[in-house]
Amino acid sequence: MKKTNTKRALGMSLISLLACGIMFAGSTYAWFTDEVVASGNKIESGTLKADMEVLKDGQWVSLKENPETKIFDYDRWEPGYSASASLRILNEGNLGFRYQVLGEFDGETFGPNGESLGDVIDVYYKDGQQSPASFAEVANEEANNGGNLSGSLWAKVGTLNEWMAMPLGLTSGYMLPKGASYDTTAPEWHNYDGVVENGFTGSFVLHMREETGNEYQGLTLGDINLTLKATQWAWEKDGFGNSDYDKVEYISLDSSSNIVEELKGLSGKAVVSIDGEIDARSYTGLAGLDVTFVGTSEDAAINFGAADTYANGSNVRFENITVKSSNTDFRGLKHSASETYVNCTIEGKRFLYGQDVSFENCKFVQNVSDYHVWTYGAKNVTFEGCEFFSAGKGILVYNEGKDLVTNVTVANSTFHNTAKGYTSAGDWVAAIEVDSSLSVNGHYTVTATNNKVSDNYNTAGAVRVKKHSNNNYTVNETGTTVTTGTVAGVTGEQNVDTLLGDTLTGDATVQVFAGGNMVWTTGAAHGSTPFGGTDLDSLTIVGAGAENSTLTFVGSGVGPVRANEDGVLTIKDVTIVDETVSYAEDAWEFTYLEIGEANSEVVFENVVFESGISVDSGKATFINCTFKSPRDSEYSVWVSNGTVSFEGCTFVGTRGLKMHEAYGTEIAKVTVNNCKFDSLTKKPGIAIGTLNAATTVEILNSKFINCQAGDQGLYMYETDTDLSTITFVKTNNQVINN
Repeated sequence: MKKTNTKRALGMSLISLLACGIMFAGSTYAWFTDEVVASGNKIESGTLKADMEVLKDGQWVSLKENPETKIFDYDRWEPGYSASASLRILNEGNLGFRYQVLGEFDGETFGPNGESLGDVIDVYYKDGQQSPASFAEVANEEANNGGNLSGSLWAKVGTLNEWMAMPLGLTSGYMLPKGASYDTTAPEWHNYDGVVENGFTGSFVLHMREETGNEYQGLTLGDINLTLKATQWAWEKDGFGNSDYDKVEYISLDSSSNIVEELKGLSGKAVVSIDGEIDARSYTGLAGLDVTFVGTSEDAAINFGAADTYANGSNVRFENITVKSSNTDFRGLKHSASETYVNCTIEGKRFLYGQDVSFENCKFVQNVSDYHVWTYGAKNVTFEGCEFFSAGKGILVYNEGKDLVTNVTVANSTFHNTAKGYTSAGDWVAAIEVDSSLSVNGHYTVTATNNKVSDNYNTAGAVRVKKHSNNNYTVNETGTTVTTGTVAGVTGEQNVDTLLGDTLTGDATVQVFAGGNMVWTTGAAHGSTPFGGTDLDSLTIVGAGAENSTLTFVGSGVGPVRANEDGVLTIKDVTIVDETVSYAEDAWEFTYLEIGEANSEVVFENVVFESGISVDSGKATFINCTFKSPRDSEYSVWVSNGTVSFEGCTFVGTRGLKMHEAYGTEIAKVTVNNCKFDSLTKKPGIAIGTLNAATTVEILNSKFINCQAGDQGLYMYETDTDLSTITFVKTNNQVINN
């Protein structure tokens, strides 16, 4: 278990507060936050209020109230130049807080070999408000301080980049409110390092090294945006003399962690960050907690399987994580006080037991003929902005208890019945189903507002009342939109031609479930085998993550990948594999899997390409994709037509991106933004072939790491076209050769 416990003195950390702009964020776990008046007795909530101030012209200026204030605002730094400032952090409320300062550069530029100004600017620090007459005064004191890092003497504490790169933030500590004090010898304070009373002042000097070379000319660090996070810290005691009521424990787990052992003995409030998938099938220790599970990686998941997880009285929250369950009945967080799911993916079936349960912007995936959710023991359940990929059944509102009163609200959510192709039509029931037959003295209220429901459920609209007892239910359904596009699902390996043929119409969606492999047969001639029927408007293929779902192309490999009738084709969260005949032949450019035609549009998001592709589409967009070029002669992407953009993509293997017009095609614009070209073994990141004069090429905010030099020795790109004859823009890129 990795428990976050940063122990750095505040004095040593103030050197990090170098922002040109400041952002503040605060949170509190206080018992009450507003004023309550009862029988003339006034009970008033505490206030959490933090600020940072910089000394300007002899006056302290609040960065919270004046975020535009510049700590340093000088654009002609040169070797030997120095600047100093004094800054302080204040607690202006009446509650103690734990604080953390996070920083990031905004607008930094780099030299051709990755040079950064932050590597040649040293930072010196000293406690209190200081006004050194010159850098020589600072340097002399630092040289003779005998390694004293207490803050009482000037000390060099590293480069600016070293401090900005601190993984736990630039600084953290504890601060008491104004007028409060503590006994440093008392045992209860021994776990807290860097506690200060009300506020602290420190001074720092930035100094550019005299030996800085010409390669740093014209570079900038841009703004340094800082976020000061202040969270209530219970230094005070409650009415029973206890200060434990408001403490939060921070814990980090990864896929190698044993959750049973790591969380053993956990009590009170906790935030558990998860990197990778955690096996929680044997974890039953959630009782009596106020705990938040937060995913910190794309594959973050917590797998409860068929576990009987008792959460008696707990408040449990999940954020940015996949929550996995088996389809076993009566499995969930039993007897919880509340459950909250935000930006989560829910796989399998969940039984709800909490007094209050809410799902916000969640995705539900079910690939067997069963429900996503039984509301079961929960009393108040809310779904807001969620998306359901169901096997004919969505939400079931049901319980055997005769006196249960349940309120279920579903708003602004979308239900796709993906069951076509792997379950029988008789199982395609409803998006929301109500069975109140056993709650003879209870009442179920279902409110469905502004939802979208595919038309292949067996119920018109969103809600179906399956059974009831003496009309003990209320259904309020308004604003339901029935979508007419075909919806289907792929489990196991299925050839979509056999599964769907030309039946896809309207705005069609195909869900490729975890473990699924969707097989698409390409044709033998250009323009052949578009996917979908003649009434198709758009086609979206969605996987369960590139590591879990596959889209495999077979056949001749000549017919391009596109939707019929020039509909928009969108492919997300899959790995694409080329097993076509043309790829097997390895015939130079004909080996590439062709994407789109002149009048078509394609969008790829979070897709892994295992082999090279040729983009011939009128418009193509690639977002957070990974491209691999396993063959020496094969580019990851060959662009020959249209307008193409790459945002946040990664290129690895032998060759990266090629843009070259051939056979009468014309490239209008290619944009590469925030991409990474990593260790390409045969070429620079980008190869520019023959382009027409109207072409625009933009290379922005991208990194080229250990790529080959190319014809012009630029590492970033090589070109056969005189770039002065086209519109060519390159800004804020970084070339790194290790």
